[in-house]
Amino acid sequence: MFQCPVFRNLYADLGGDSHPDHPIRMMLEEMINVLLDAEMDIFLTGQIDRGVINKRNGKIQKRVRSNSGTLDIRTPRDRRGDFRPRLIPKWVKDVSIPMEVILLCLYSQHSLEVAVPKAIDTLYQGEFDDASLDFLSNAAINCIKAFRSRPIDAYHTLVFVETYSVGDLAGKFSLCPDEWLAIFTQSADGVVEVLYLYDRSFVSWPEVVENLRDRGLTFFRSLNSDLSQRDAENFISAFSVTGIRRMEAEAS
Repeated sequence: MFQCPVFRNLYADLGGDSHPDHPIRMMLEEMINVLLDAEMDIFLTGQIDRGVINKRNGKIQKRVRSNSGTLDIRTPRDRRGDFRPRLIPKWVKDVSIPMEVILLCLYSQHSLEVAVPKAIDTLYQGEFDDASLDFLSNAAINCIKAFRSRPIDAYHTLVFVETYSVGDLAGKFSLCPDEWLAIFTQSADGVVEVLYLYDRSFVSWPEVVENLRDRGLTFFRSLNSDLSQRDAENFISAFSVTGIRRMEAEAS
């Protein structure tokens, strides 16, 4: 089975199977549910075009198995019972690793307007026409933008900065970055939050730090990083420019 080292290593670093609310699991759930809602919008628009009277009728929650644990999926329903979801069909109980990797890759993309439509086309494999694929892509892009702009706490005790190399993995998804950057934090009670996930080749440290500041971060006590000394110095120096305070920086 296709195995992505980034997916596997990032999943482990963020808590692994022991984490009840694993960030990757939550990110996958969010993206899947956004796309299922977009599918329903496409379906109902087609019904209206054919003169069929129909509308939404709540959602059915089901659990599907994945390599990141059990995902809680909310499948929309219609009054007539005619809607057939494509991404995760009604009776499917497993999410394949390729789908998980593709969905996770979406959160790291630099050029969303170019990368996301290609990924959506790969996911649906001819199930929709071009207009519908555009609609699904826009829904995914809005989901990613919301993830990148959601508020974060002003204070964090410890911030982690890690890089993950994909290398020359055979059969790698074409839009998967060669190297990923992940910034995450863990609270005293063990809750892990992903603050930033991006294609490492497009990272600008001042932009990264400015993004964190704009979303609410004003102080962190220490930094734990696998960055090179030069990158770590550039990352830390960006904090003085943006006004985020820190007490110390630690390299591991």
